[in-house]
Amino acid sequence: MNYSIRYSSEALFELKKLKEYISRNFDSPKAAQNQVNRITKAVSTLAIFPKIHRERRKTPKENGMRIYPIDNYLILYSVDDDERVVNISHVIYGKRDIDSLI
Repeated sequence: MNYSIRYSSEALFELKKLKEYISRNFDSPKAAQNQVNRITKAVSTLAIFPKIHRERRKTPKENGMRIYPIDNYLILYSVDDDERVVNISHVIYGKRDIDSLI
């Protein structure tokens, strides 16, 4: 049975801002939507293979956090096996400081 996907409010806000940024700075709403579509499609694969990406364990606080790179972005997520849910915490630009978010 597949896992369900749950986006945090922060992740949804970050996707919205990413779309606005690309649309505004590159004058391409279509490119912005395409990027969001690639990210959400990648996230949907986690419903079938939620543990495909390794855990990040730099500190005890991060236990269970996984990072999925897609294009120039990183999807930060965790897996709840009891509820069979993939929790998407953040969708960020790849060069951002991950430690400041966790």
